[in-house]
Amino acid sequence: MDDEFLTVIEWEYMTLRTEIEECYKHSFHIFAWGTSLLLTGGGLILRYLPPEFLFLAMLVAAVLAITWLGQLTRINRAGRYLRFLETKINTYLKETAPRWQPICAGMQEKVQDWERALLVKDFGYDFSKPLQWEIWLSTQRGRTPAMGHLSWLYVFEAGIFPGVFLSCPFLYVALVGAAEYWYGILAGMSIVFIWFYGWRIAKWLGLK
Repeated sequence: MDDEFLTVIEWEYMTLRTEIEECYKHSFHIFAWGTSLLLTGGGLILRYLPPEFLFLAMLVAAVLAITWLGQLTRINRAGRYLRFLETKINTYLKETAPRWQPICAGMQEKVQDWERALLVKDFGYDFSKPLQWEIWLSTQRGRTPAMGHLSWLYVFEAGIFPGVFLSCPFLYVALVGAAEYWYGILAGMSIVFIWFYGWRIAKWLGLK
């Protein structure tokens, strides 16, 4: 279709898609190398170095958490804008290319047959619109563990680096033989940190 409006929108759409792909690659590398670094470094500290070096591991874990979350925030931001673009494209096509409507309506009537053929139960995709992927991901979140954005996976990954950050003080207290009341103090601080961190991360990643 020779349409300047759709050409510009396509360029914008593909630019955002490219950004999401790059952010996924960066986040994977940060997570993979970061966990390897912390496991190796933590083992070396516990085996060969004084307990004070655990605070270095805390610093590294904090930097990795911030860097990794930065990539996830960029992905969430781009995904939100892609949902807007999909709505804009569907509205434009509905007004300027009416031949799309009967085609998409016919597809929607066959959805159940396709779901049965693809062994997918109640997939929930709206074939009445030509472009719907990001909108579908958002609306299907939480329906099943495998539908929509995989919130449980993001939550698990988001907890790895902070988990190391919180574990280091407990290890330090145990290694230096500090008084038992320090465990209670650290536990209270950890609960506050987890509550605040979980609330902020849920907002940043669009999980709430």
